[in-house]
Amino acid sequence: ISGNDVSGTVAANVGVGAVAGIVADVSFHNAYTNTPHVVVTAIGPNATGVYVNRSAAGFSIGVNSPMPPGGYAFDYIVMQ
Repeated sequence: ISGNDVSGTVAANVGVGAVAGIVADVSFHNAYTNTPHVVVTAIGPNATGVYVNRSAAGFSIGVNSPMPPGGYAFDYIVMQ
């Protein structure tokens, strides 16, 4: 992860035989008082069906279908 509790980029490496599900878990350095809004954007065309699970302590990035092996990146912005 390159960033902070407000914005940044998450890099994830996917290996052979990957399945749909959580690609990355991000924990905030300082938890928010309430569950914040989290906006995640996949960088590049290969990551489709991206979703976010969020809580006051952090968020996770998931995908609805298996991704081909390789490196992926996701930008994020967090707002209270």
